[in-house]
Amino acid sequence: MNFESKTIKELETIVGDIPDEIDYRTKGAVNEIKDQKHCGSCWAFGSCAAMESSWFLKHGTLYSLSEQCLVDCCHDCLGCHGCLPSLAFEYVKIFMHGLFETEDNYPYQAEHHSCKFDKTRGVGKLTGYHKCKSNEDQLKTEVAANGPYAVMINADSEQFRLYSSGVFDNPKCGKIILDHVVTVIGYGVEDGKDYWLVRNSWGKYWGLEGYIKMSRNKDNQCGIATEAVIPLID
Repeated sequence: MNFESKTIKELETIVGDIPDEIDYRTKGAVNEIKDQKHCGSCWAFGSCAAMESSWFLKHGTLYSLSEQCLVDCCHDCLGCHGCLPSLAFEYVKIFMHGLFETEDNYPYQAEHHSCKFDKTRGVGKLTGYHKCKSNEDQLKTEVAANGPYAVMINADSEQFRLYSSGVFDNPKCGKIILDHVVTVIGYGVEDGKDYWLVRNSWGKYWGLEGYIKMSRNKDNQCGIATEAVIPLID
């Protein structure tokens, strides 16, 4: 379904009443937190997390997919030096037959190596991706309708790096230069503050056991709705 072509009112008709809060962990659709370590592979972690959740929500199986396979094999990307989830999804669709390797078969090494993708071990079936309009209301509706999204944010501030609790709110957080990929797995309200529930890839000892609550409805703070994508699957 092309959510981008639909208005929020049309999406609300599909979804029904948009819930005030949602957390896809409670639906069993989110894996345990992972750690990208010293490699700048956040794009691979965000992409795999979105694919894992999308596959589970449609087919009921929660795979742990191989970020290392994307780091090694996605030639349109820069390995440990960054990429866009949309480019990763496009590469998987065209050059990897829409398939992913699992973490067990292709474990993470936090370095770039030669590609060892084996389609006979591939799981999932990606057919493309959908990009949400750069609008927080639209993103909320689509997350409720469709599941977790891979998003790009500005994570350059010390406040973000040292986050430990509460709703992260930094009005100075830029939304032009986006340097980190994370996964929006829900949203809610805490003490009257709207937030996005965000899965990071810095290990379970960062933030709220690997997660952060980022300000929502604060003029797209940190650019969180600017590059929000979700894989399309069979």
